[in-house]
Amino acid sequence: MASAAAEFPRPIDGGPAYRAYPKEPGPYLHQELLDFSKRTARPEEFPGLHPGPIPHDEPFVILGNIDIDKSRRPAGDLIPCAMCTPNRFLQGKHIYVPRFQCVTIIGHCCADKDTLASATQTFDAKVQKESEENYLLKALPLVGSKLDVLEAVQAKAVEGRRLHRLFNRNASHILDYLRNIRRNGGTLTVSTKIPIDHEAERFAGPAGYKRDEEEQYKTTQIGTLHGLCIAVAKYEPDRELILIRQALSQLSVQRDEEETFYYVADLSDSDRESQVTLLRNIDRTYSRFSKRLAEFVSFFEEDNIALLNKWGKHPDNLLNIHARFERPPYGLAPGTRRFVVGNPQGQAVMLVSNVLWKALPHWEYVSFD
Repeated sequence: MASAAAEFPRPIDGGPAYRAYPKEPGPYLHQELLDFSKRTARPEEFPGLHPGPIPHDEPFVILGNIDIDKSRRPAGDLIPCAMCTPNRFLQGKHIYVPRFQCVTIIGHCCADKDTLASATQTFDAKVQKESEENYLLKALPLVGSKLDVLEAVQAKAVEGRRLHRLFNRNASHILDYLRNIRRNGGTLTVSTKIPIDHEAERFAGPAGYKRDEEEQYKTTQIGTLHGLCIAVAKYEPDRELILIRQALSQLSVQRDEEETFYYVADLSDSDRESQVTLLRNIDRTYSRFSKRLAEFVSFFEEDNIALLNKWGKHPDNLLNIHARFERPPYGLAPGTRRFVVGNPQGQAVMLVSNVLWKALPHWEYVSFD
């Protein structure tokens, strides 16, 4: 990209001319320097740089950072600094000096301490503002589609809450067992009793066995049960959706890129920061919501219920729990399943709507760079 600066000779102590910039150049110039450095590994040869010397306490504006691999330097030397020595740095800064109306490069610690601190603070604030603006330019146009996603997910969330309440009310005699399994990381095991031969020498036995007075037990792992958030005391996915929707509704729905651009440009620093924080929190909250809902749904998967039944009906499992899907009564919505779970103490029957297995619509996450 061609520079907008005026070019004219301005010799310094007989040195080479440099290019004048009456105003601070835009980001394009630093990108040009980075591209040049990537090709040559010699940023000091970038056209128009002030060769120095620049006073250590001269105020300046940081345009960007420089980082050069020494192995790519043709002579293996360091980059000259416009504030101090010819062989000085590999990591430095590309700066604009308002009083001299010039740009140049310096080492990252070559300027006066207070001057560098002031320039760094200004640069960091500028970078933060650009990051926030770029984030909003990408995230705000998605507000409308995210509201649509929440609307589409509503029925699934309502069904999740209904099933959780139904399970906790009708299958409470099973919940304590599921909570114990959850505390054990979902691992399903049974212990098989092995009588000891009293005439044989007593011994501790191999790994996997344990001795209890005159009896030994071997633990067998059946598998890992999923979806155990069904056993938590409170699960209200539909309420979680309401809170996400309320947060999204605080934001302006942008119709096109141009409208978004002017909207973001007009935001005050505090409004811009608060909207970035709100949008990032919404993404994090929806991520937790969707992962937990997926976990809940996984409890009702055919393979998971079959595993629960296998463990519960194992000959050595004294709990004698059964779990299965049965053919639902006629006249129900297609895909509805009849779920049965119980033990000798009682049995719970509940209908599971097919909406529970509908895939979640795509939610586009925006990264903050």
